[in-house]
This record gives sequence, C-alpha cells and structure tokens, in this order.
Amino acid sequence: MQIALLATFFSLPVVFCQSSSCSCPSITASTLSTIASNISSTVPTPSPACQTAYAAELRELSSPDPSVSGPPTTYFQAMSSGNGTAQVGMQVQFQDLPATATHCQLQLQLPLASGAMNVTGPAPQVDIYQATVAPSSPASWDTSVFNASLPILKTLFLDGMHLANIYKANGLWNLSAVACNKTLTFQMGMRAPLSAPGGVDGVNYWAFTDIQPPASPVQGWHIVYGC
Repeated sequence: MQIALLATFFSLPVVFCQSSSCSCPSITASTLSTIASNISSTVPTPSPACQTAYAAELRELSSPDPSVSGPPTTYFQAMSSGNGTAQVGMQVQFQDLPATATHCQLQLQLPLASGAMNVTGPAPQVDIYQATVAPSSPASWDTSVFNASLPILKTLFLDGMHLANIYKANGLWNLSAVACNKTLTFQMGMRAPLSAPGGVDGVNYWAFTDIQPPASPVQGWHIVYGC
C-alpha cells in the first residue's frame, strides 16, 4: 500500500514516499530559488556593532576669568563655591562624527583606579547642557550657555550612593541620547552648594583626567553610536 505524507517545508508542499512506486514531484530551479529565499528570510540579521567617538577637545570655562578662552586640555574639572560666585565649568566637544551616524548616546566612563577621581563638597551635582559651538572655536565663561534659559540635558549626582550604583556597572554611565551631528558640544557646570535642597556653605568640586585609546586605562567622555 502506498502511503504519502504531506508536510510543509519552508512554505512548500513536500511529499515523503514510503514506497518505490510513489510518484514524487521533481524540484525545479524556481523551487530551489524559493527555498533559498525562504531560508534567507528566516536567518536573523545580526545587530550592528557599536562605534565609539572620543572627545576631541576639553576646554575650561572659568567665571573668575569670564572672557578668557582656555586652551584644550585633558583635565576635566568642575567647581562651585557656596553661593556660586566662583565657578569653573567645562566644555566637551566631539568632532568629525560620520554623516551616517545614528542612535548617538553620550556616555561617561568613570575612573576605576583608586584615587583617579576627586569628588568633594557638601552636594556635588553637575548640570550638562548641549550647546551649538563651531569645531575648535574659542570658549569662555562669557560665551557659555550657563546663563541662557536652556533645558538641562542631564544632572549628575556625585554623592557616594549614586556613584556606588554606577560603579556596580563597571563605572560606565549612560547619560543621554542625543541627535547625531558631525559636531556635538556639551557644557557642564557644578551647582552651587547653597542652591541644593538643604544646601550648606562650602565648595563642590569634581576632577579627573580624560584618557583615550591607545592610552590606558580609558576613562572620560565618549559618544557611542550606530547600535
């Protein structure tokens, strides 16, 4: 007795024969092409690999010298006195991101080595703003966005509890998604201690060295994109 089992293989009917007298259909070139197409459509597309852009320039913005444009530096520091009369902010700029860049994310790799970062003060909190600044142009306190009514992109709370949570993720701080652009500029300023809820007099201070590949250990500001 002939027994033919009808199955579906990649949306095509396939006859399995259990007798030599069973007549099986021939497989044409068109059928093979359809099978190949169905196979390729079922293979998942791998996620694109993340790309990383490191800061091209860090510049100090000093309220005691408001018109002075500081030279590029690798030393990041933010400071504010009790009532905010003396402040030091920073500008962090990324340059030459590809025009095809998508899904840009600002990140900060906190220093992992003991003593590589200095955080002091009664309430160290840093506000991050996004600014529009031409590549490598002079930057000073007077030209910064700190006195403008711009929305804060992100506030970093640098107390022990918040930092401990970041270090649980190996010190990698995912800060904010931003629209990709060839040049991305961020300006960062420390809040005055007396402006914080329950604030007291003192000086808030945060500092570390921005280190990029091929130097090691890598720490500081970067943009991740393309993933």
